Formats: sequence, structure tokens, C-alpha cells
Amino acid sequence: MNRNPMKRLYTFISFAALSALVASCSLADGKGLDVDEFGTKGSSAKMPGNGVYMNLPGGNVASSLLLDDEVGGKAVVMPVLASPFAEDVTVTLSFDPTVLDEYNKANGLKLLPVEPSLVTFYADGSETGSEGNVDVVIPAGKTSALVNLDIKPLNPEKYSFSSKYAVPVRITKNSANIPVLSSPNYAIVTLNRSFKTDVLHIIKMGGSAKISMNEPMKKDLTEWTMQGQFHFSQLQRNDPQVASPNQTLMNIGGGGITMGWWTRIAYGAGIQIKRGRDGADMWTQAPLKDHEWINVTFVYREVSKVDNTGRIEVYYGDKLVKTFDEKTTPSYTWKAGAPDPSWSFGFGNYRDDYIREIKLWNRALTSAEIQDKLYLPEDPKAEGLLFYYPLTKKSYDEEARTFIDLTGNSKLTLPDRFDFEFVENVVLPNKTIVVE
Repeated sequence: MNRNPMKRLYTFISFAALSALVASCSLADGKGLDVDEFGTKGSSAKMPGNGVYMNLPGGNVASSLLLDDEVGGKAVVMPVLASPFAEDVTVTLSFDPTVLDEYNKANGLKLLPVEPSLVTFYADGSETGSEGNVDVVIPAGKTSALVNLDIKPLNPEKYSFSSKYAVPVRITKNSANIPVLSSPNYAIVTLNRSFKTDVLHIIKMGGSAKISMNEPMKKDLTEWTMQGQFHFSQLQRNDPQVASPNQTLMNIGGGGITMGWWTRIAYGAGIQIKRGRDGADMWTQAPLKDHEWINVTFVYREVSKVDNTGRIEVYYGDKLVKTFDEKTTPSYTWKAGAPDPSWSFGFGNYRDDYIREIKLWNRALTSAEIQDKLYLPEDPKAEGLLFYYPLTKKSYDEEARTFIDLTGNSKLTLPDRFDFEFVENVVLPNKTIVVE
């Protein structure tokens, strides 16, 4: 455990990462401009197909940035031409809060813009910054240019930790008068801030912690999302009852969901969702590491009631690492009025491990929502939240010997053997355990 003050660094998108994207850039519809070598500002501006758009790593329209409490942070956005020109093209980027209106509506979020005065734009290579907008030149024969954003720290008295903030940037015009493509014509930098919390340190655990709902579902739950944040001192621990390693994350015990599932974790193969059989296709094949925080999200959607099939997406942090399709995924729909499915987490082979929180939603979260909800404490009244267990000292009921569901919808039963402590002043987000 790192008990030294955290050394915070600027988070930024590297030029190499952005440049790699340019190699695969094309028009939104996949059709490029057919010219002899380079278009010219006069001719190619009038030809169909060419345009300018925004790009970020992974093809996303949003990236996240961890702001330093004292100096803020830096990010990079990149306007891209679908085809190169023989002359320089000047592109104007502007701070535009209406970007968030569109993005929030499409993704079920509530991102708020910071004040424009907190953001300074720098065209690549320029030491002179500007507020509100910037003109950046894409050189002749090239298809992109970088714009650096210098973002000042947020005053907590004005920018509450209960809200999430972002920097919205849109392409507003260009000197070649070519179309600004709508997919996408903007980029969003969401802002993460460090905060301190206490987390559950499991010294030894005698079995699974089981969650039961206070009331059965009133209608079929055909989609849901289960999330947990873990930190393991070791992976692939053996289980005395099973010949192979049987270390787990979050499970469904059966009841209203026939048979349920069992998860296993491993260094190389990642996470297994086991229901009746093993096999390489039942693992994410995305490696995991010990001594690091693991934010895991399972997103389930029903595919066919007739065929009794579904689909499961597995995320590490905000990255989708595996989709188990209907060929390998039976239905995990929670039937209305059916017995409780017995959600659970942990197991008897947990030793010197940490769990921060466990959540269940009654809907399939979007990738944008997953990114948005990675670190900050959740609002217990958030739409669709079925249960929420922040495993902190404040949520622990010593008399009842259990943790409290902040939504009030469920109860948690701890195993008979449950040796634990709380580690205070844990700083998040971080790669590993950092205490200040």
C-alpha cells in the first residue's frame, strides 16, 4: 500500500495515440474523396464527400481527465480532414455548452459545463492561448492538427462533488468552406477530481456476502447492470472444494434466474462467466492484475424470450473487453414475482483484499454512463438504481452486523466468518491503494 502523498500528474492524450488514429480516419459513411493527389481549396471544397470532423482515441467523442487540485490539467482534441488539401486549412474550435445538451440526452447523463474562462485553447506549437475559441491550421497535404486545452482547477465551493463537469468543444467553421460532418463535430473532456473515502479491507472471509431484495420485481427485468470495485492482493486462488482456482467477483445464485452464474478471475484469461461448462470462449481473454483497482461492470440484455437467450457485455473500467452473445448466453431475465435471484459477491478464499462498492441497476447502462460513474459516490436516488452498497464505515451497522443499502431496497447478509477493517483516507481515482 502506498501511504505517501499522491504525486498527481497532468493527464493528456499523447500525440502518438492521436496520430495512430489519423491513419484510419475516413468519412463518417466510409467513403473518401477520390482526387489525383491532393484537393485544392477551390476544387475539393465543391466536391462531394470531403469534410472536417473531430477525433479522439478509440473513436469516442468523450475522454476523461483527472484534474490536479492545485494546477488543473491538460487535454488534447484534434480536428481532422477527410482528405488532404494542397493549401492550408484553418479550422475554428469553440467552447460550446450546447454540445452537452445533445450528449446528455443521448446518454442519460447530467454533465455540466465549466465556465469558459477556466479553459485556454492553444493551437499546436503556439505559446499564445485564447479563451472561448481558437483557430488552428491544418497544413497543406496533412489531414489533422492538434489543439491543446489548459484547464484550471475547479473551486469545490462553486463546483460541487455531487455533480460531474466537462469541457465541450465544437468545430464551428473552416477556411475551405467544406461541410462540418455531424458524426462527430464535437469533443468532450469529462473532468474527474480526486476525493478521499474509506474502503473495506477484507482480512479473511468465510463465504459469499449475499444480497436479497425486500420485494420481488413487479415486472420482468429484461436488462440490468451489476458493478463492483475490487483490489486483490492475489488472483487465481484455490478453493478446497474445487480442484481448479475458484476465486470470484459477483454472482447470481439462482432462484428467479434459472441456475444463475458463477464468475472466476485469472491473470491471463481475465473473467469467466460460468454456467454449466468451462471453455476459452467463456472467459473475457482480457488479462487482469493484482494490486490494482479493478472496476468491473456486467451489462445484461435479453435477446429472445422464445429461445431463452441474452447478451452480456463486460467492462474493465470504461473499456468494453468482451461481449458474450446469445450463442453462449442463456437468459438472465429476472421474472416478475419470482424468488429472489440471490446476488452475491466475494468468497471464502478472499484474503487481504479490498472492496469499495457494489451496485445493481434495473437497466443497461450506456458506455458513457459507465465512464461517468466510475469513481464518484453515487446518488442513492439515481434513476434505475436497485441497490447501492458503498462498503464504508458510515454504511456499516455494527449492531445488525451488516452494511446498509443506501437505496433501502435490499438487505445484505455477511458470512459467519468475516474479519475486516476500514482503511481511511483512500484517494480515488488511482491505479492502486493510495492513502494520504
